[in-house]
Amino acid sequence: KRDHSPDLDHIASVRCGVLTGGRGLIADPIEQKRHANNSVEAQFSMPFGAAVALVTGHAGLSVFTEAWLQNADVRRLMQKVECYSSPELDDHYPAEWRASASIV
Repeated sequence: KRDHSPDLDHIASVRCGVLTGGRGLIADPIEQKRHANNSVEAQFSMPFGAAVALVTGHAGLSVFTEAWLQNADVRRLMQKVECYSSPELDDHYPAEWRASASIV
């Protein structure tokens, strides 16, 4: 994290490519996923996972808590996450569960 920490104030958007089959679980509807209200909803929210990973440097089980869900930086970044289905990722499923991300 220390070597690759982005300046959170300079992030305009975070684009996350997800498997088509998983999109409904973690990315749609996007406004609902951007406003996860509890730790269970956070576990099924790509916006939360991406935002908390950027803030903390990881997205393990220890960060799927009410405290991180209420963190101001995490909440702000969740609003900047966009998700899209990626045929390139689907090509490797089910042998590999890939995702992609780009930060602008």
